[in-house]
Amino acid sequence: MKKITSLCLSACIILSSIFLLISCSGLSSMLDEPDQRLPSSIVIPGRALYSRPVVSYDSVEYERPDIDATTSAIKNVAAQIESGVSFKRGVELIKSIEDDYLNVNTMYTLSEINFMKNSNDEFWSAEYDYVSTGLPAFQEALEDMFVACAQSPDREKYENDYFMYSLEEYVDGGIYTPRLVSFLESEATLEAEYMEINEQTAVISYENIVGTYDYIMTEYGKRYGTYSTQYEIAEEECYQKLASAITLQRRQKFTELIRIRRQIANELGLDSYSEYAYSAMGYEYTDKEMTSMLNTLRETVYPVYLTLYERAFRSFFYNNQPSEIMPYTTVNNIYDLYTQNDDIVNEAYSYMLKCGLYDISESSAGRYNGAFTTYIYGIDAPFLFMTAEGYVTDYLTLSHEYGHFLDSYINGPSNTSLDLSEVSSQALELMTIPMLEGVVSDKDLQYLEYYQMYSALEILLIQGYYSMFEHMVYELPANEINEENLDKIAAKASKAVFGSELYTDFSSVLIQHTAIYPHYVQSYCTSLVSSLEIFFIEEEEEGRGMEIYLDLLTRDSEEYLTFTEELEGAGLSSPFEKETLKKVIDSIHYKIIGSHYFKQADNPNAA
Repeated sequence: MKKITSLCLSACIILSSIFLLISCSGLSSMLDEPDQRLPSSIVIPGRALYSRPVVSYDSVEYERPDIDATTSAIKNVAAQIESGVSFKRGVELIKSIEDDYLNVNTMYTLSEINFMKNSNDEFWSAEYDYVSTGLPAFQEALEDMFVACAQSPDREKYENDYFMYSLEEYVDGGIYTPRLVSFLESEATLEAEYMEINEQTAVISYENIVGTYDYIMTEYGKRYGTYSTQYEIAEEECYQKLASAITLQRRQKFTELIRIRRQIANELGLDSYSEYAYSAMGYEYTDKEMTSMLNTLRETVYPVYLTLYERAFRSFFYNNQPSEIMPYTTVNNIYDLYTQNDDIVNEAYSYMLKCGLYDISESSAGRYNGAFTTYIYGIDAPFLFMTAEGYVTDYLTLSHEYGHFLDSYINGPSNTSLDLSEVSSQALELMTIPMLEGVVSDKDLQYLEYYQMYSALEILLIQGYYSMFEHMVYELPANEINEENLDKIAAKASKAVFGSELYTDFSSVLIQHTAIYPHYVQSYCTSLVSSLEIFFIEEEEEGRGMEIYLDLLTRDSEEYLTFTEELEGAGLSSPFEKETLKKVIDSIHYKIIGSHYFKQADNPNAA
């Protein structure tokens, strides 16, 4: 699966209310110059005007932040506001530490980006661990400051004249306690350790040699030669041992994460960690609404998936392979596509390239094999990270991740909801495919169309399965959290989504999102339904789907709207309605084989 980490969730959730004060607007000009394109290079745009100040990623240098000092400074400000200083003095105090707390988040983001480039780099591994484990205490201090402002007689002034954000949730106090901070620090440590488990770090034993896979194979090469029979046998057996070791270590670490999250829930007085995760993710709907949707997958998505797999997908993918492509070609061709129209989609992509706000490279040792978009507060700009696979399917990965970049370019670091953020990416990914006509061969275009429709069904099922597992596992009481019970839940979740125990080992859910970003994956399901609806509207009436897409991107309503309210305002249906899901899945069926699945005329067995 190619979807990735689109938000820097560790810090941004609590910080977003303060960071909104940073200006995201203004008109910036540059010298008008022609596009500069060299062989084997990414285009340098010549656009002259942007709605954001022009910045440079290279201008931001990493320097380890003094998190303890910043945390103490924030707590001191909170104490003074609590003591009753005037609003004017309170704002002066907050502004005096703005640079410091913004710097902490900036340095966290830089450490994350560089850690993802190479998790085997000892320096960046240490820096990422240092900043991420220091965030809980830092966040506690920020919460203290929010609470002090919310409980101040000048609350409305703080809301209207400084934060531009409601502080209502802090009126009754915060959630942080010393025990909670301790649990969150332990969680951050476990998450970092989970991320560091890979082929370059896992230690195995083979024929009395203990070390990493590379170390053992180097030793065998010295002893017997790299072309010897002994080396070939050792290579195969060691790789099997390596895969088993990685799985074993990740199972253990994931189980520890579930335990610490149970403690977090208990400390907060919650019945389930899911309640905490829903709040952190900003989901306005309930877990019952979500699980109700997940429980419909077995009768709506799975049978269509099986039908299309047997009648079309299996033979197509067996007989067709995507063409290879270099990363710079992918980036440049998407640039050419988006610059055909002089709109915000074009502007933001040009801005990304002009300012160097991306890292798009091929896979390498220690590099995160996925894609994500984060936000660099120090230059007030989003940043796109992508590991290219070297095939035309990279067009889809890039357009998906660029949708997140575009969202942040327009709306800044704060999104209305995670679900809408994923609509920004998934809908653009879908609508980019027909734009590629004439850019890729007819064969590759058909491949991308089939690949995307197949992926849509697979995402709903697999991510739905992951989500069902998460909802079940976070209900476990502390004394029942063990690997055996997690395996049982994996089987139970599988039966709920697929109707049978296709998966009986919780190793099947060991992906970065379930380990590091609990309950993130469900947003892929909700947003994909809406994105498919937009895509099929675009197919019926060219330009209409893009109009709806841009309408959802530009969230300028003075009144706060929930995810479903935003969808309804744009003329879309709720993804939680079973009929909505059936409609988009039926449209996939019709697109691939030209008949309806859920209509009696085409399918006598239609439900």
